[in-house]
Amino acid sequence: MNVDDLCMGCFEPRGGGPVCPACGWAEGRAPANPVHLKPRTRLRDHYMVGRVLGHGGFGIAYIAWDTTLEMKVALKEFLPGDHATRGADGVTVTPYTGESHEHFAYGLTKFLEEGRAVARFNDHPGIVPVLGFFREHGTGYLVMQYVPGMSLLEYLRLKGGRIPFTHAVEIAMPVMDTLRTVHEVGLLHRDISPDNIYITST
Repeated sequence: MNVDDLCMGCFEPRGGGPVCPACGWAEGRAPANPVHLKPRTRLRDHYMVGRVLGHGGFGIAYIAWDTTLEMKVALKEFLPGDHATRGADGVTVTPYTGESHEHFAYGLTKFLEEGRAVARFNDHPGIVPVLGFFREHGTGYLVMQYVPGMSLLEYLRLKGGRIPFTHAVEIAMPVMDTLRTVHEVGLLHRDISPDNIYITST
């Protein structure tokens, strides 16, 4: 597998061209937000970061490539914008000083603990399976199964910002059912937003 030829938008082979024939992603494209990791950033030596899948209040989700297993995964990075930012090296996450530093440390611990807890629900249809988690570059990462689709925010943009009430209920009810399951064991998601509700294409 030639990882240099993989598209950072979908991790399909580009065939040597500058634009991916599968998804249209242009090689060398800059991140849309300066706090996003640059495509082709390596984590843990064997995860190659691609495009951003979603950016919520507590973190950023990316499509990534596991070079060991040679498969697509999703990576969620803990980066709460109110308490931390990207360091000058473009990789390290740096908490702000004062109370923000304490909030960040507490949040990072809870982020990793919740990743471990959510892995117990890997068979639940409303929860993306957690494959692992690790600390690196001053923060934490969850490794999850990659599921094709788009965030609710992206979907709403495609629909002009509005969808029929009945369709909204169809989307919301599985989310509510999933939250009930998680809340029953004492877990709180704390970051429900259109960025973090994912609509699968399968």
